Amino acid sequence: MKLRQAILNLLKNARESIHGPGSVRLDVWSKCDELHIRIEDTGCGITKGQMEEIFTPFVTTKSSGTGLGLPVVQNIIHAHHGTVSVTSIPNHGTTFEVLLPVHWESPDHPL
Repeated sequence: MKLRQAILNLLKNARESIHGPGSVRLDVWSKCDELHIRIEDTGCGITKGQMEEIFTPFVTTKSSGTGLGLPVVQNIIHAHHGTVSVTSIPNHGTTFEVLLPVHWESPDHPL
C-alpha cells in the first residue's frame, strides 16, 4: 500500500506541474534484479534552488501544499531498499526515477 502511495504521489505532482497542454509518462521495466519506475512530465520543471530542497520536509512551491509529499515518497522508497532521483529542466519538465530491488523484504506492509 505504501509503495502505491509513493507512486501515486509522484504521478499527482507530475500532473499538477502541467499548466495547459502537456503530458505525463510512466515507464516501468526490470533489469538486473531491479525494478525501474520512471515518471516524466512536460510541466513547469524545478529550478536549481528548489532541487536542493526537494526532499526537505515542509518545503513546498505549491500554494496549498504541506511540503510533505516528496519526503514521504523518499522515506517509502528507502524503506523498500530503493532509491529515488530527480532531474529537471525549468519550463521543460521533470523526471523522477525510482529503483527498487526485485527481491526485498517489505518493512511492515505488503505492496
